[in-house]
Amino acid sequence: LVTVNKKYINDNELKQICQFRSKARIPVLVWKHLDGDQTLWRCSQPKSGMNKNRCIEDETLLKIISKLNSKNKQLIIFDARPKINAVGNRMAGKGYENTDFYKNCQIRFMNIENIHVIRNSYARLRKACNNTDNERSFLSEVSSSQWLNHCSYILEAVYEMVQAIDRDKAS
Repeated sequence: LVTVNKKYINDNELKQICQFRSKARIPVLVWKHLDGDQTLWRCSQPKSGMNKNRCIEDETLLKIISKLNSKNKQLIIFDARPKINAVGNRMAGKGYENTDFYKNCQIRFMNIENIHVIRNSYARLRKACNNTDNERSFLSEVSSSQWLNHCSYILEAVYEMVQAIDRDKAS
């Protein structure tokens, strides 16, 4: 039982949240700031789908998470995917949080491709590194692997998250 300011999430509500989140990956606390109330949580995408389905229990849990932070009640949802991928996932019954329903929440898409794209890019980078025939070919293969672009997006996302947590005191 999770309790915050006399608000409760019970086992039945957690089950509802599990059903609403892809692969039942509910929001889980993974880190808390040493000097403040800012926290970092991890979860999977909601099953909002084309009909923009909602789950009151999920909305309540995110509201509770935002209230845990006494410095900044705004909760920032960092969605690692490009927004176009998140929109496309609605066709498969998934999607992303609708900020009309998730009060005090802001969503930011980080433009990081899925694991399959990243894995293929890394394989192309490794192939380029193993092919040391000539420098021009190596540089061209590294560039076409897109690995450095992916690393750039990941570092940008980390920077935005650190700024939100450390400077803006947000969770």
